[in-house]
Amino acid sequence: MNVISDLFLIPISENLEGVDYSAKVKIYKLALSDAGVNIEPSIWAKAVSYFGKTRGKPVNFDFLIDSEGVIYDSNGVKVTLNLESLTKTNYILGYLSKNQEDLSDKAKEALGSFGTGALGNSVKVIPTGVGFLRVRSEPSLNGTEISRINEGEEFLMLEEKEGWTKIKLADGKEGWASSTYLEKVVK
Repeated sequence: MNVISDLFLIPISENLEGVDYSAKVKIYKLALSDAGVNIEPSIWAKAVSYFGKTRGKPVNFDFLIDSEGVIYDSNGVKVTLNLESLTKTNYILGYLSKNQEDLSDKAKEALGSFGTGALGNSVKVIPTGVGFLRVRSEPSLNGTEISRINEGEEFLMLEEKEGWTKIKLADGKEGWASSTYLEKVVK
């Protein structure tokens, strides 16, 4: 007797913690439960979808995104999104990360489809009382100052974290500025 079977590893950890990437997007880093396993992201996306539907846990994702910026729908199928095609105001995404890595630049760019980052919001520096705003290397007053930006200037918003906004500067550098002095620009 010959038996042919397709098996998959547990595609996500049981202990997931989501991070608010922006006002519209919450992201969960999904790392394979078996360290050192290398799996094609499209297969992994389908496994996450199947696992969620058959086990009903731990989170139902609206979309998945991999480190190359490819977006998959809730069925694990590659999709192309734009702001007009999205009807909800908040989305739950799973990031198919290897070794719990942070979001790749390509993934951040793809997140612009959700109105964050590259295709979405810009921010404008509002009056600070000193005429400029410090941009830091990390979202903390302890972060090294990497630049100063002037009131009235606009920048691409990449990410938000507890009172801090990550922006892209004119020279291509990225840094964190206090959200208190930044206002979202609606276009």
